[in-house]
Amino acid sequence: MKRVLVTGAAGFVGRATVEEFLNQGWSVRGVVRELSDFTPPPTEAFEYIPVGDIADVRNWDNYCEGCNVIVHLAARAHKTGEREDNLGKFDRVNCSASVALAQAAIDAGVERFIFVSSAGVMGDFSKKPFTEADAPAPVSEYAKSKLKAEIALTALFKTSAVELTILRPTLIYGPGNPGNLDRLLRLLSTGIPLPFGGVASQRSLLNVTNFARIIFQAAVQPVAAGRVYLVSDGEDISTPQLMKSLAISIGRRALLFPFPEWVMRLVASGLGKQQEVEKILGRHQVDSSLLRSELGIEAISTTKHIEENQTRR
Repeated sequence: MKRVLVTGAAGFVGRATVEEFLNQGWSVRGVVRELSDFTPPPTEAFEYIPVGDIADVRNWDNYCEGCNVIVHLAARAHKTGEREDNLGKFDRVNCSASVALAQAAIDAGVERFIFVSSAGVMGDFSKKPFTEADAPAPVSEYAKSKLKAEIALTALFKTSAVELTILRPTLIYGPGNPGNLDRLLRLLSTGIPLPFGGVASQRSLLNVTNFARIIFQAAVQPVAAGRVYLVSDGEDISTPQLMKSLAISIGRRALLFPFPEWVMRLVASGLGKQQEVEKILGRHQVDSSLLRSELGIEAISTTKHIEENQTRR
């Protein structure tokens, strides 16, 4: 039985990834921050290891021993209202800890290392769908730390026998999703009319179960070795349609009316809410056709999956 080490195994994507590998007949070793709020799968094929802050792990060797693949999901994400003097922690967790884990993977003779980065390394907004050929232009400290980790890992694995695959997912959705989509769900649940009916922006999204399947394929298919992939469902969705689909998923009707975008931006600037509003008004699309063509991954309907699966826990 092959074994995979999954960091961040108790997280939103981690839980789906663990389930996918178990369903495929693999043994899974899950690295988690702590045991609270975590119910391990009821199978002997899964073992979990609480490590606290991954940046504090001094020796990954025992965790990597006997593993064929490592899927590195654990990371520090930006938190709303975070103090500027905390931003240095992104490099410590997202880059330095990733390099330490990668060195242990090399020492343990792991076959492949899957690094889950972010489509945010390409930039916050796109004039046209990003492709893997475009130069990264990260804006946030989180995205900058992810790109820094990509560069460091590429250099480290270049001289080793371990194969590196980098995945850059777009915004991930699914049952229990955290962050901005959960906040949008809560807003839609109030039934308050919202001024986004005329927003023309398009976004690429990624279903969490679909992403778990893609991670597995990236781990086992030879063609994925040494590749960098942008990852999305393959069907982009407009902001108004996203809101309508989210509302349907919770049994509500989105009340949207058109309003000039420049006025919304002006009001947001005055209230200090530019980033929050721009995430709704801005365009962020990726072209994930390379991944689908090389790994044989079919595009799925984002609209359908949100309406059927997007529910709060």
